[in-house]
Amino acid sequence: MSVDDAERQVVAFWQWNGNWTVPHHRIQAYLFAAMARKIAAGQKKNPSRGATNDIRAIATYAPYVDAMFVDSEFATLLQETPLQNDLSYRAEIFSIRSRDAFLNYLHNLIRNATAECEMIAVALYGDSARRKPGIRPT
Repeated sequence: MSVDDAERQVVAFWQWNGNWTVPHHRIQAYLFAAMARKIAAGQKKNPSRGATNDIRAIATYAPYVDAMFVDSEFATLLQETPLQNDLSYRAEIFSIRSRDAFLNYLHNLIRNATAECEMIAVALYGDSARRKPGIRPT
């Protein structure tokens, strides 16, 4: 492939309409806008150095994973309007403020795990991943 052909293909990809539907872009834009809105409203605390990494992680993984444990600031932002109404993603979002809900989520995963899932967990993580007889999460 020539350099000219490669450049044409790159430009064609950038102009592809499907790029407008990639969830990462929308989620990231909404999170940055929510942070900007808070700052414009007089939020006293500046965003942390890790805020950009948090935004990237949430935007990248939330559409594809079942659950995420994020810091309280971003969990709160994701519950606010318009983010809660306008964004859709697969992940259930948890934070330290919702730790009981997160533990219940984990207990439900264990409770509903199939025997095949348990066998795979044991193969990956050893016998400590095996459910103990008589011990069931509540």
